[in-house]
Amino acid sequence: MQRRQYLRLYREYIPIWTDLRFSLAKIKGIGRFLANKICVSLGYMHGVRLAELSEVELFRLRLYCSRLRFLHGIGLHLYVKHRIRMQVITGTYRGRRHKAGLPVHGQRTHSNGRTAKKHKLYVK
Repeated sequence: MQRRQYLRLYREYIPIWTDLRFSLAKIKGIGRFLANKICVSLGYMHGVRLAELSEVELFRLRLYCSRLRFLHGIGLHLYVKHRIRMQVITGTYRGRRHKAGLPVHGQRTHSNGRTAKKHKLYVK
């Protein structure tokens, strides 16, 4: 029987053999500060690993994360994707840069920006 190395939470694979705080920080929208706050509020000490939690504790963790009042995980991903799509539709400067695959945040492109030119992130 092969042991699981990752736990799927909010459509992301989280390593189970690292500290719980670092594992939670892998979720998009949850940083180290918020992961620490989640662990403290649920009563987990330093050094607790995700593999050491029982099914009931994992359920409590999922329930607590789902009750957070801000976007995280797939919700944050879909929100950002929607905002980019709206910028492209309305024809703003940033939307045109997204559509052309160029840097969006004001970087120069004469001698830089090759990475943004390579990665065509916006798909119609």
